Amino acid sequence: MSLYAYLPYEEGKRVQHKTGEIFLYEGDEVWLFQSTKMTSEERDLLKKHDSGRFKCFSCGEDMKFVANSIKNNCFSHFHKKDCTLPESFEHAITKLKIYNLFKESGYIPKLERVFKSIHADYNSRADVFVEAITGNEKIVVEVQANNNIHTNTVAKRTMAYAMGGIPTAWVLILESYFKGKQYAGTTITEVIKHEDGTFSNEVRSLRYDEDGVFTVSGNPKSFNQLMDAYGYIIAVIFRFRTCIRKNRQHLIL
Repeated sequence: MSLYAYLPYEEGKRVQHKTGEIFLYEGDEVWLFQSTKMTSEERDLLKKHDSGRFKCFSCGEDMKFVANSIKNNCFSHFHKKDCTLPESFEHAITKLKIYNLFKESGYIPKLERVFKSIHADYNSRADVFVEAITGNEKIVVEVQANNNIHTNTVAKRTMAYAMGGIPTAWVLILESYFKGKQYAGTTITEVIKHEDGTFSNEVRSLRYDEDGVFTVSGNPKSFNQLMDAYGYIIAVIFRFRTCIRKNRQHLIL
């Protein structure tokens, strides 16, 4: 089940729906729908005009809109049952972006690969499992969008992968993990000299290859645990950028 799904642009524009928003996804325009904003009437209207089936952001498979009550509405797969656990839009998109980056780089990525654990009651499901086409290189990438994950869950996941000799990389989505922006150190201020001789300050995001001092408040236990184990963590900033065209949005990762 998921809160979000999309329709290809050409299919979605066949009807004047109320809640769909234009979104730039993997280079193409799509209509983004949130289940808790949709109504049964809007679903029926899209169906009446043969607007196609909703698509999953995680695996691309067909989904259907399930109407319960507005706050409990969701999208569900027609056939595929092993796509993902319930997750946020940010988590699904970040995971898919990582999957595509590895695929474009010549690796063999897989979504939601299940690994058996030494704990009889726990099997770990990797967000992205990556293998090299040749050789024995493997890695698991875990995307974490909130800080309420228990430290013993982190340990169980890492141990399950380690049993197979597979290292784990943790990717944190800063805005949702550190709620209320309880962090600093992702930007740098530069002094810019203009042609007229004046100066101004310009704030920009740090590039992946630049060092900076990253500070946090609140001290989430899972963050401290990961820092103690790894010494560093990969982090992404998830935000939308509005373009000239009304309602068009870009995903920045």
